[in-house]
Amino acid sequence: MSDIRTLIALIFTSLCLSTYGQVRVVSGVVVDSTTKAPLPNVSIKAVKGSKGTLTDSAGQFSLAVDDGTRQIIISSLGYSDRLLRLTSAPEQHFTVRMGTAYKSMGEVVVKWKKSKYRNKNNPAVELIREVIDHKDSNQVKGYPYATYREYERMQVSMDNIPKFIQNSKLLKQFHFLFENVDTVKYPGKRLIPIYLSETLSDNYFRRQPEKKKTIIVGQKSINFGEYIDMKGISNILTRMYEPINIYDNNISLFTTQFLSPVAGSAPTFYMYFIQDTIMEEGIRLVRLNFLPRNPDDLLFKGTLFVTLDGRYAIKKATLEVSKHVNLNYVRGFRATQGFSRDTSGRYFLTSSDMIADFGITNNGVGAFGERAFSYSNYRSSDRLPDSLFKGPSVVVSATPGTVVNPGTGAVAGAKELRDGSARVSDLGGGTSIPVGAAVLSDSEWAASRTIPLTNAELRAYSNIDSLTGMKSYKRIMDYATLLVAGYKQAGPFEVGPFATFYTFNPVEGFKPRFGGRSTTRLSKRYYVESYVAYGTKDDKWKYYFGGTYSINHQSIYKYPLNYVTANFQRDTRTPGQMDGFNQESSYSSLKRGDNTKWLYNDIFKVDYVHEFGDHLSYDLGFRYWQQHPGGSIAYVYELNPNEYDSVQSVTTTELNLTLRWAPHEEYYQGKVGRVSVANRYPIITLRYAHGFQGLMNGQYNYDALHLNVYKRVYMSPIGYSDVTFDAGWTGGKLPFPLLTIHTANQGYAYYIDQYNLMNFEEFVSDHYAGVDIDHYFNGFFFNKIPLLKWLKLREVIAGKILFGGVRDENNPAITADQMKFPTTNGVTSTYTLNNGPYIEVSAGVTNIFKLVRIDFVKRLTYLNHPDIATWGIRARVKFDF
Repeated sequence: MSDIRTLIALIFTSLCLSTYGQVRVVSGVVVDSTTKAPLPNVSIKAVKGSKGTLTDSAGQFSLAVDDGTRQIIISSLGYSDRLLRLTSAPEQHFTVRMGTAYKSMGEVVVKWKKSKYRNKNNPAVELIREVIDHKDSNQVKGYPYATYREYERMQVSMDNIPKFIQNSKLLKQFHFLFENVDTVKYPGKRLIPIYLSETLSDNYFRRQPEKKKTIIVGQKSINFGEYIDMKGISNILTRMYEPINIYDNNISLFTTQFLSPVAGSAPTFYMYFIQDTIMEEGIRLVRLNFLPRNPDDLLFKGTLFVTLDGRYAIKKATLEVSKHVNLNYVRGFRATQGFSRDTSGRYFLTSSDMIADFGITNNGVGAFGERAFSYSNYRSSDRLPDSLFKGPSVVVSATPGTVVNPGTGAVAGAKELRDGSARVSDLGGGTSIPVGAAVLSDSEWAASRTIPLTNAELRAYSNIDSLTGMKSYKRIMDYATLLVAGYKQAGPFEVGPFATFYTFNPVEGFKPRFGGRSTTRLSKRYYVESYVAYGTKDDKWKYYFGGTYSINHQSIYKYPLNYVTANFQRDTRTPGQMDGFNQESSYSSLKRGDNTKWLYNDIFKVDYVHEFGDHLSYDLGFRYWQQHPGGSIAYVYELNPNEYDSVQSVTTTELNLTLRWAPHEEYYQGKVGRVSVANRYPIITLRYAHGFQGLMNGQYNYDALHLNVYKRVYMSPIGYSDVTFDAGWTGGKLPFPLLTIHTANQGYAYYIDQYNLMNFEEFVSDHYAGVDIDHYFNGFFFNKIPLLKWLKLREVIAGKILFGGVRDENNPAITADQMKFPTTNGVTSTYTLNNGPYIEVSAGVTNIFKLVRIDFVKRLTYLNHPDIATWGIRARVKFDF
C-alpha cells in the first residue's frame, strides 16, 4: 500500500514539475503607433528572469518563456515602455503599438545637457571613441580584397489615398490599381505599390590601388513609358536614398547631409548612453543609445550595438530622423543595418534598409519609400587578378550566373555600362531591363531575392504593364506633360514650349511665337526642331531651324549623347546672353532699368557631341555669327576728333572644342533637357575657340579660353555651399562685342549664375576670373528661434566677386582706332574691371511655403555708374528637402 502511495506521489510530483517547466512561445510585431512603421532592435524582456530578445529589421520577435513568467516588458529609446500580460496559452501573438516619449525625453535631455551630461569620464563616450578609432579596420576598404553579391530593391507606394479619389468616376478605369493594397508589409498601413526596381550584382573590391568593379547580373523595374523618364526617377530616388556607410563622417540623405554618430566630431554634437549588455551569436554586445544635443540639428537618434571582442565593430545600427529636424515633406525616416562576422573575425554589412514616409501634411495622402540592400557570398581572403579591374567600373553581364573567371578576371558576356548604373531600355512601358543584361526568369528572380516580395509588390509589375497600354492613361499623361514641361503631343511631333509663345520687350514690342519638334515616334535617328516669331514693333520675322542625327540611335536628350547637329537662328538676344536655343518666356520679359540694348543675330552652328564613361564628353563645333546692333546699341568708330563712323554688323567664324567632365553625375531627364542633381563631385567645363579671319567673311583672328568649375561643399551640420569658379581669356585685337560681356540680370528673379544688380552690357573683359558662393544653412540658426523654427524657414547667404580687365589694344580709351564703348544719353554705359572687382552680396530666407527663396541683394562696388540699382529684392523658386 505504501508503495502505491509512493508511486502516486512520484507521478504527481513529476506532473507538477513538468507543468512548471513547460515553455511558452511569445511572438509578435512591434510598430510605431503613429506611422505604423515596424520598430527594429526593440528590447523584449521577461519581467522576472533573464530571458530576452530584440525585434528584427521587420519589427518581429519570438521569445520562449517559462510558465512562471507572467509579464514581459517592451522598451525602446524614444518610446514609452509597454507591459504585456501573458496567459497560460502555449503560443501567444501580439501586435504592440509603441507611443513616442520624445517630448518627455527632451526635458530630460535638456537637464542632462546643462547639469549632468559630460563627455569627461563618461564610459559611453569612451566606448564611442573606441568605435571611431577602429573605423577603418571595420570597413570593406580596410580589407586588401573583397567580393560579395548585392541584391537591391527600391520601392515607392502611395498611402492614405482618399476614398473620393479612389471612387472617382474619372479614375474608374484605373480602379484595379487601388485594389492592389499591401497590408502585410507594415501593419496599420494600406500601401499601394506604384514603383519597384530590383538589381542583382556581383561586386569586387581592391584596396591598393583602390578600385571597385560592379557586374550587374540582372535588373528589372516598373516603367511608365515615354511620358516619364524612369532613369531620372531612379536617379532621384537613388540620390534621396544614398547607401549608408555608418562609418562615414557624413551621411547623405534627402539631398542634404547628416553628421554620423561615429564621425570624428560626433561626441561634440551627440550624447551617448549605455543601455545594457547582451549576448548574440556568441558575441558580447553593448547597446549604446544616442541622441542629438540639439534635436533641431541635422543629426540622428538611435541605437548602436557595439562588439566587445576588441574590434569595437558595429553589429547593428538603427538611425532615425527626429520630427524636429527642418526637413520638407518628410514625415518619418528610419534606417537599420546589420553586420555579420566572417571566419577571420571581420565584420561586414549583410543588410541595410531605409524607409521614409513623405507627405505635404502630417496625416494626408503620402508616399512611402524604401530602399533595401542585402549582401551575401562575402569573401575577403581571395586575391583578385588585376585584369578584373580593367575597363569601366560598371558592366552588365549578358549571361546570368557566374560571370568572372577567378584566374583571369575575364567577365563573360559583359558589356560596358557607361553611366555607372543600369540603363533602362526605351520600351513603351511596363517592365524594363538594362540594355544588354541577362533576362532572368521569374523563377530565377525568386531564387535570387534575399528579400522576398509581397504579393502586392509582385502584382505591381503586371498592373503597370496594363496601365501603360490604356489609351486613357496616355491621354492623361499627354496633358500632364503639357502642364509640367510645356509641350503638347501632336502625332510624331510636339508643339511647344508654350511659355515662349508670348514675350515682349521695348525694341521688338509684342512678340508672338510658335514652334515644336519631332519625337522618337517619327524617328530615333533624326530629329528636327523649329520656331517662327514676329516682332510687332520692329516689324521683323525671327526663326530657328535645327536638325540632329543620333549616331547611337537613341534620343538626343538621353545619356550617353552621341549625335551631330546643325542649326540656323535669326533672332534677338541681350548682350552677354549665352549661346543656345532661345528660351525667352513671358515671365522673363519683365525687366528693371534700361531694357533697350539688344542684338539681332544670324547664327549658323554645326556640332558633334559625344559622351563617354563617367560623364566625360566633348563638343567639337563650328560657328558663324553675324551680329547687328539693335535698340540703343551702336557700333561706332572715331575717325578723327568729333568725327565718327558706324558699322552695321560684326562677323566671326570659329572652330571650338568643349570638354566636360562630371564624375558620378546624376540627373533628371526632362522634355527640354536634363537637370543635374547636385552631389559632392565637381563639374568641370573647358572651352577653346579659334576665330578665322577671311573664312565665310569672318573679320577677326582670335583665341579664347573659358574654364568653369562647379562644386557642392557639404559642411554638416551647418549646411552646404554651392561654389562656382569661372575664368576666361581672349587673345587678339578685338572690338568690345567679341570680348566677354559679363552676364547681367535686369529681371526680378534671383539667378545663381548671373550678376543680379549688374546692367546689360555694363562690364566687358578680355581676361577675367570670378567666384560665386551660395551657402545654405538649412535652418541651423533659425531653428533656435521658435517662430522661425515652426515656419521651417531657412537662412541663405551669397557672394559674387568678379575680377577682370581689358588690355590696352582692346580699350578704346587708349587705342584710338578701337570700337567705342556704348553710351546712354551721351554718357558711357560700358566699362572695364581694371579699377577693381565687381562685388555683390545677398542674405535671404528660403523655404518660404517650402518653395520660395527671397534675397536682399546689395551691390558693393562701382556705385558711381549711372542708372544702376545698388540694392534689390529678388526671388526664385527652389524645391528642396
